[in-house]
Amino acid sequence: MDAPLLPTASGSSSKKNTTASKFRKLRFLGELVKQGWSRLWHGQASQYTYPFSFWPHPSSWDIEPDTHEWDELLVLNRKRRDNAANEEAQREWRERQSTWPRVKPLQQGVDESQWQGVKILGHGSYGSGTLYVKIDDNGYVEDRMVVKEIWNDPCQWRSHLPREIAIHRLIDESRGNGDPAFSHLPKHRGHRLMMRKRKFRLFTEVCSGGSLYDATKALFEQWERWYKHLEDATDSANATDEERAKDEEPEHIPEAYIWYVFGSLVDACLVLQRGGKERRQKGWKPITHCDIYSANVFLCKDGAAGKEKWPRPVLADFGRAFYELPESENPRFAANPWEFVFSVPALAYAPEQQPLDGSKAVDRDPPVRLDEKTDVFGIGRVMWSLITHLHFNDGVARDSRIHSLDFLYMDRTRDIEEVLTGTFFTAAKHYSQDLKDLVRQCLKREQNSRPSLGQLSQSIRENDGKVSAQDGWDSKLKILSDLDQWEEGKVFRAENGSAHAGQAEESAAG
Repeated sequence: MDAPLLPTASGSSSKKNTTASKFRKLRFLGELVKQGWSRLWHGQASQYTYPFSFWPHPSSWDIEPDTHEWDELLVLNRKRRDNAANEEAQREWRERQSTWPRVKPLQQGVDESQWQGVKILGHGSYGSGTLYVKIDDNGYVEDRMVVKEIWNDPCQWRSHLPREIAIHRLIDESRGNGDPAFSHLPKHRGHRLMMRKRKFRLFTEVCSGGSLYDATKALFEQWERWYKHLEDATDSANATDEERAKDEEPEHIPEAYIWYVFGSLVDACLVLQRGGKERRQKGWKPITHCDIYSANVFLCKDGAAGKEKWPRPVLADFGRAFYELPESENPRFAANPWEFVFSVPALAYAPEQQPLDGSKAVDRDPPVRLDEKTDVFGIGRVMWSLITHLHFNDGVARDSRIHSLDFLYMDRTRDIEEVLTGTFFTAAKHYSQDLKDLVRQCLKREQNSRPSLGQLSQSIRENDGKVSAQDGWDSKLKILSDLDQWEEGKVFRAENGSAHAGQAEESAAG
């Protein structure tokens, strides 16, 4: 049985969300009373207990693993990350590197004597991601995976599992049908629930190219400096033509690769919505991702999808993704969008994802349900970033001065046509009007005005081949290379460069 509708834990903690939180609680209590009378009538009222009835029964919970060394590493990692100039914090981190061989993935029923952690890939408020490797008897990397550890919200469950795990399982159950679009979604290798710790671990494939955000970061920083240089030169009344042109414009990403990323993200979302790219699979529950941006797009260097030299984009992180439960026909008593919108304004995301608490950021009555066109907006946001060569935490900006940015939905009276004009963000001039027009459509305020995923897929196919492929991928982007040292078949070396064992050093020398 799926989870009943529960009030979110975060809703009651924010003054801005008082109204929404009360509404959710009243709705939940109403459902509880309605279902409770039914269960009482059938002698089942005792099922409403804590732990929640949709959790595994406590008698089946595993013995909690000892994670104290891992927990200490996370604390030190945050400390050294947040205090980069603090030598003591950096020294403490270096001294604890000897802990890694004892830090295990914690897979159930697996001999992990040859597994160890090697690198924390990310660490935020809701969890962490870490690279683990398996080392054979000769000191070579035999296998590797990413382990994501997430804090467990009891409201986010489906089919007796945390929602993120349930979504991974749904995807992998359909992956064997041979549809190449599944290659743009990550493979998962299992999970482990740690119920008493209110955590779970998710084991997934490694995308050694890192995220699209990281791969473009260095190039986009060059472009941001270039934009500032152009504005400063223009502002200087005494600047000569030579001074205004003293720097050459940075390289730009080939358009063919942008189309490739565009199509890959659309394919990934079509799988989420239909269970396959071309048609909806029988019984499939449409999944909305709700968190598409460049840091959640990863790059696998395996030449998939017929693009031999191009990293394969993979849309990951289903932490905000959902599929719907059966619910009331009254839109005011529906989980979607109430349970899936943000609790505070997040203007980088689609307008319909903004808070439903009376905020002036949006005005929607009745509320707009989140669906595939919510993800279309997210895809448009990634494409805007690739075309302008800019990363902004506040999302899409109109063409405006870099020193006084004009973000898209701060003023709802302005027109979408002011986006991607190339007036200030001149990288856009390198790209076709067809590409920019399609991205503008994805970014429209009104959900109904955006194209569907199917329409996007058709438009992308129509433009396939119109643009010269060039090399598509070369020095213009920076693939992260620090994960390459832990590829399968290579001699294992810790992050500090030391070999794992004398056997490996001898093998390497030989």
